[in-house]
Amino acid sequence: MISSHRLTTAPFVPSPNVGGALSPSLIICHYTVSWPGSAVVRAFQSPASKASAHLVLDLDGTFTQMVPFDRQAWHAGASEWKGRKGCNGFALGIEIVNPGPVFRRGETWKDINERAWSYTIESHEPPPKFPTTWTRWASYQEAQLAALENVCRELCREYAITEIVGHSDVSPGRKFDPGPAFPMDRIRRAAGLADTDPAPPIAPELDPATLPVLRLTLPRTTGKHVVLLQERLRHHTRIVTVDGNLGPKSDAALRDFQKGAGLVADGVCGRSTWEALLRD
Repeated sequence: MISSHRLTTAPFVPSPNVGGALSPSLIICHYTVSWPGSAVVRAFQSPASKASAHLVLDLDGTFTQMVPFDRQAWHAGASEWKGRKGCNGFALGIEIVNPGPVFRRGETWKDINERAWSYTIESHEPPPKFPTTWTRWASYQEAQLAALENVCRELCREYAITEIVGHSDVSPGRKFDPGPAFPMDRIRRAAGLADTDPAPPIAPELDPATLPVLRLTLPRTTGKHVVLLQERLRHHTRIVTVDGNLGPKSDAALRDFQKGAGLVADGVCGRSTWEALLRD
């Protein structure tokens, strides 16, 4: 499926917007905002766009390759992952045709550029650092996801890929793609990768019976146990910012976790909640 750093199953339409040699260890998934895929391909063919990606994935599940997998594409911009800056230097970029957030305009749903979106939409609470009004998102098409699973699996076999992330992971607060409608865990599992946000190690002395009761609704609730709580919530839900300060978003995430774990969803982290949080 991959030969000479190109997909054998996709047309190759070269972009002039390329960098130096690349030995990829990361895949970054993006949404395009624009559609159809042919418009995205045309944009990446223009030197004026100063942007490109290795692959463009259209709504029907077909790929177009624009940069060989051993050359840098210009897709991540100002970015950092686990202390490494400039993700274009070590990441493959896959642009998935999807408008991202959509908004009701009378009887029609429209994207951020006021283009009507006639496909399925989903409701999602905005993740941390996302605009709070972005609560409706365009669904990714099953044909796209199935094709992406296969390609990510092949890329991970061919190259030393260890993680798949979103643009918002490497440029938090600046970028929001691929958004909460994107099933990142599904794609990672299909590629045979472990969770990129593994649970922090639990020291033997962390006995749920001895951990303090935390009430997230109390003001100025901070400290190392707050960090532990947020880390465990992030491990289980992937939507909590670990900053050592509890607030409404952490409270909501805790209540959702408690409900899913069959506990009383009261926002109080006592022994039973600690026991559930500390499980893998």
